[in-house]
Order: sequence, then structure tokens, then C-alpha cells
Amino acid sequence: AYSVKTMYAPYVTDRTKVYIGGTILDIEPDDSFLTRDEENALAYGPFIGIEFRPVSDLGLNFDIAWLFQEDKDVGVTDVGMEEISFAFGAHYYF
Repeated sequence: AYSVKTMYAPYVTDRTKVYIGGTILDIEPDDSFLTRDEENALAYGPFIGIEFRPVSDLGLNFDIAWLFQEDKDVGVTDVGMEEISFAFGAHYYF
């Protein structure tokens, strides 16, 4: 599995950064939970997030994404799978 993000920060201060962007995720489900053969899926969509830096070397971030999913093996986009994804993280700057 892999994920690629592009980000742009339109609002930046000393301790806060608001960013927007787009993401692409390659999803490889575990076939033990499926009744059929394992299939890969591709999810993509826009996201928005915020990063807060309580100290100069540590950044705590949160982002929310609206993802659309497409089955890579079949290639159909009319399955209508959409989801909202939340992510929390921490960055250490050195």
C-alpha cells in the first residue's frame, strides 16, 4: 500500500499552519476478510488540515479528506463508494 499527498499552506503563522491538498491511496485489503479473491482499490480526493506547533520542534496535525474509491482490477467508477477520512499525526522537526 502507498499514499501520495500534495499540500499547499495558504495560512501560516509561527505556531499554526492551515493546509489544503489532494491525496491518492492504494488500498490492498487482507483477503482473509473477503469471500472472493483479493482486489486492489484506489482512493483519491481533496483534504484540508491544520498543524499546531506547541514547541518549535514538534508539530501536531489533523486532517480530514473526502475520498472516492475505484476498483483497479475492474476499472469501474460507478460503484459509488465515497468516504470521509480523518487522520491525526505528529511531526518532529530536526
